[in-house]
Amino acid sequence: MRRWFGLMLIAMVACASPKPLFESEQSAAPADPEVKASEPGASGTKRVVRIYHTSDEHGWLDGRFSRSKQTRYGGTELLSRFLKSQGFDARRDLLVSGGDMWTGPAISTLLEGRPMVEVFNHLGYVATAVGNHEFDFGLDVLHRNMAASKFSYLAGNVSSVTGERPFEAMKIVERSGLKVAIIGLAYEATPKVTRPDAVAGMNFEDPTAVAVDLAIEARDTRGADFSVIVIHDNVKIFEPHLKALHAAGVRALLGGHVHTPYHETNGSLALCVPKDKLKELCEVEIDLAEDRVRVDRIKITSKDKEIKDPALKAILDQAKVDSDDRGKEVLGQLTGPLPNEGELADHGLGQLVGQAWVAADEKAAVAITNRGGLRMSLPAGPVTVSDIIGVMPFTNSIVRVHLTGPELTEVLKHPQSLATGASLDADGKAQVGGRAIPAGRRVPVLINDFMLFGGDGYRFRKYDAAPVMLDIPWRRPVYAYLRQVGETGPEQLKRAWLKSLKP
Repeated sequence: MRRWFGLMLIAMVACASPKPLFESEQSAAPADPEVKASEPGASGTKRVVRIYHTSDEHGWLDGRFSRSKQTRYGGTELLSRFLKSQGFDARRDLLVSGGDMWTGPAISTLLEGRPMVEVFNHLGYVATAVGNHEFDFGLDVLHRNMAASKFSYLAGNVSSVTGERPFEAMKIVERSGLKVAIIGLAYEATPKVTRPDAVAGMNFEDPTAVAVDLAIEARDTRGADFSVIVIHDNVKIFEPHLKALHAAGVRALLGGHVHTPYHETNGSLALCVPKDKLKELCEVEIDLAEDRVRVDRIKITSKDKEIKDPALKAILDQAKVDSDDRGKEVLGQLTGPLPNEGELADHGLGQLVGQAWVAADEKAAVAITNRGGLRMSLPAGPVTVSDIIGVMPFTNSIVRVHLTGPELTEVLKHPQSLATGASLDADGKAQVGGRAIPAGRRVPVLINDFMLFGGDGYRFRKYDAAPVMLDIPWRRPVYAYLRQVGETGPEQLKRAWLKSLKP
């Protein structure tokens, strides 16, 4: 009876245990008998390496705090706490990133990524794959940030037209007595989703075409016991090549860019993509002697806003001072939230940007921006310069192009287009202000220079050989518009947008 009561008490305590601060989703599998370990390190004493992986941090130093749930999601402080809770040891463990580190909220964007570099240095990151947003501030800023970094920027599938490699392909480190190769790969379509001028003269090869060769080089030439591939893309692109990669010594594929969390094991090969903005991380444990891997995705949350890491607090405090000096001005008030989603009829941010651009130009009644350029929603209440920078973090400028009716029709049908002043009629043809466009007539249209140079697959250079570079930073008209109207909101913006579509 006493034994039965004791067992019941243990069960009750277990059921009543509070939910852990760090939630994990674990996936583990025994070694695949058909897949053999690579020769180096396949025998000997048990040596385990832990790898922690984040991606698409996007400058979210503080994470997000939900007032309704009184919960903080992600951020560098919670990452620091988690690593300490796990006994992170740089002699045994690895911390890596899938890229897209710094473009996001004003605290990072205004300072061109400097705070994120300082935080990565402090936390002990070893390497990052080169993401498409690493090019957002141009090559000079990227090179400056690279020079200030204690970690490596890796992209083994990027070359220049002269045959040189602008980034290292891999980094060899020693952990738990094992040589580990960290191989970095960039997103093949980077030239279409970043500033084309920043990657001019660079070739981005198919990462699946070079990954196996790089892993073989790491093993046979560089003496690596195993390799980890960090890529700014979905790791599922490697599915047809998993056995070849495993045979070449790869034990983990860690991805990013797609913002869709995913993890699994395939034999003794771990695959993982974490959520963005430091809301979670991947934890991989590799036991080479047993040819066994384990992978978790860890969500990091807290109920407080405290910064407990003194060195991290110093970095964040200085970044806030430096960014607040430029971003604290209140531009206006929003009577309701402006979502960054949905169709244009309900896309408050797209309507705000379009109305602001048209108001700033005397010659164009049509403005089109791309959805991907707007990065966050705006809540009701005061709107500051920092808020608009968080929405529009990139260093784009406004361009005026002139389009025929068929060309404008093609642009309006592009899934990224958010248009003001132009729409499609019942026959699917472009109209401006509710009127058809006469044959042969060209309509002035405002766009951003990312779109002009082919970003997101737009073809404006083909349509207009002599675009007008207005040299107006794309955020400036939004500042001016909010200052002028003082107060606006979703209903007012929608009415103005609908009016722009009528004769």
